[in-house]
Amino acid sequence: MNDDSLALYVRKVIATAELAQIEATVDDLGHQVDRELTKLAAMDRFDIALPELERLEALYPGRSSTRELMEDAGVTCEGLGLHETDPELLDEMMREMAQQ
Repeated sequence: MNDDSLALYVRKVIATAELAQIEATVDDLGHQVDRELTKLAAMDRFDIALPELERLEALYPGRSSTRELMEDAGVTCEGLGLHETDPELLDEMMREMAQQ
């Protein structure tokens, strides 16, 4: 292998490593965007369900989670127009807001 071939090989190895790093970064950004879009869609559902959740909170105070509140009230996610994972997402978002 001559000096030109070695230099070309080294540049190719470096470019391959840089490409892998860029692809990983794009992947991470894609996941972040997906999470934010999921939160935005959930927030629309929360806006609709919030009055009923507030009413239930008044009837069943002191529950440690939205899921527990709904279970104690005998209310389903479907009945409130929520997805199955929304109660936990709502609790997570409320915790995040409280920390700010």
